Amino acid sequence: MATEKQTAAARKNVRKAAKAAASKKTISKLPKATRTALGKKGAAARKRSAGKTTAKKSTAKKSTAKKSTAKRATAKKSTTKRATAKRSTAKKSSARKSSAKKSTAKRSTAKKSSRTSSAAR
Repeated sequence: MATEKQTAAARKNVRKAAKAAASKKTISKLPKATRTALGKKGAAARKRSAGKTTAKKSTAKKSTAKKSTAKRATAKKSTTKRATAKRSTAKKSSARKSSAKKSTAKRSTAKKSSRTSSAAR
């Protein structure tokens, strides 16, 4: 186990390194595998520190999570409503097109029949 002095020094070094990396953009110049590993370590550290929150903070997080879940559900509903509206509109327009085709077909057959009848006279 590290002493308090060592942990304080380590924290200080990490802060200094982060500051230097941000100013020189060192992280963006690192290989992809190294950047990924750094991100994973950071996520693990956040996960560990998240367990140390107080009861008040955890309840606030839960209520926020519920709200975001509700927002996602309403977003899904509105998306499905839009999709069904599009489908019904498409059906209506295709029905109109088919009925227009039928009526033009009727007109053309009527013209043909009137031509043949007039030719027969």
